[in-house]
Amino acid sequence: MNSRSCDERGLRKPGRVERGQASASQQRQDGRAGNTVVADDSDPGSPADVPPAEDVDDTPTIACTRCDSEWDLSYELDELHTGNQAVEQFALDHKRHTGHFPDEVETWRAACRHCPERSEHLGERGAFRWAETHARHTRHAVTVHHATDDETTLVESE
Repeated sequence: MNSRSCDERGLRKPGRVERGQASASQQRQDGRAGNTVVADDSDPGSPADVPPAEDVDDTPTIACTRCDSEWDLSYELDELHTGNQAVEQFALDHKRHTGHFPDEVETWRAACRHCPERSEHLGERGAFRWAETHARHTRHAVTVHHATDDETTLVESE
C-alpha cells in the first residue's frame, strides 16, 4: 500500500489533503478545456476571468434582415416591463408596424383552403382559435401548421 491513508477498498479516507493534491470538494471541472482546477483558500468560488455582473451587457437583441437593423430589447424590459415576453412583444410590435416578423421568429400559420384568408400567430392557441372561428363562420376548411414543422392539422366546421 502507498503512503496515502486508504480504506479496505483502496479508496482514500477523507481528512487531511496531502501537499499538491486537493480534496474532491476543492476540485471542479473547467468546461473550457476539461481541465481540473484546484481552488485555493482565497478563491471566492468564481473564476478570475469573469467580469463583475454590472459590466456584463446581457440585454437580448433581435435582428431583421429585411429592415437591415438590430435592436436591443431594453425598452421592452425597462419601460414596458414585459420580462420574459420581451421578444414576443417586440415581434408583435414589429409585425404591426412593418407587416413582417423579425428574423428567427417562427410563427404558427393558419390558411383557408377556399379563400385567400390566412393568419400568423406566435402561439399555437391563437392560430387554432382563428382557424376554428373562420371555419365556423364560413364553413371553410383551414390548415394550421408551425413554420418549422411539416405536420399540418386540418380544422373544419362542424
